[in-house]
Amino acid sequence: MNIRNCHLLALALAGSLAAPLAIAQDVDPAPPADITTEGNELERLDTDGDARISAEEAMADTSFEARFAELDTDMDGFVTEAELGIEMEEEQVPQTF
Repeated sequence: MNIRNCHLLALALAGSLAAPLAIAQDVDPAPPADITTEGNELERLDTDGDARISAEEAMADTSFEARFAELDTDMDGFVTEAELGIEMEEEQVPQTF
């Protein structure tokens, strides 16, 4: 095998080993849809910055949208920080039987 063939073989081998690494760097895993993290729902879903979540804003998260009517305790069409706080307190109360 002459030197030129050795160089071509080495170049082909290096390229074939480097290609998967370059592809792996481009992969950006997307977070799963509908992740609801307690405490940041208001920040995450309040797109207009009015410190409350409207029914329209709730549609961005299907699990939150499904709970919207339950969370909107004063039935004004918005879920506020206080209403989210009420939900969190209820979840933290230990149940005794």
